[in-house]
Amino acid sequence: MESIIRYFLASFVLSALPFGGASAQSPTVNVEADYLMTLEFNCEPGHPMGRKLVVNCTGGSARGPKIDGTLIPPAGDWVTPVSELLYRLDIRGTLKTDDGELILVEYGGVISTSKEAFDRFAKGEIISAKDMYFMTAPRFSTSSKNMTG
Repeated sequence: MESIIRYFLASFVLSALPFGGASAQSPTVNVEADYLMTLEFNCEPGHPMGRKLVVNCTGGSARGPKIDGTLIPPAGDWVTPVSELLYRLDIRGTLKTDDGELILVEYGGVISTSKEAFDRFAKGEIISAKDMYFMTAPRFSTSSKNMTG
């Protein structure tokens, strides 16, 4: 039984006012988000490998205002427990955009969840966002000259 993992991805621009200067106010930070796409991965139940859980992703899609495409195998997630409630992620896959470009998608991060919810996830059961909290840092690489900005 495959499960679907869905991620909403946005690009963020971070700007900060410099410290010091004539202003007595504290520095401020502005974060702007631009919605890129929603990624859906079709994943098999996880396979234990020592302390890690290896999750094979067999396909998926990317749909959004900036990127549309298909996740092409091989793709996967290597999950390492940090504590009973925290797991480290190492996720990698390749998107083939609808116009034929390839984008390597990699992201690390952490999941905060209960052991019961993680065990259900590892078996391929569908769980909701309230069962897990993800924090990730995606990286995209491509040789396409059409993908800028």
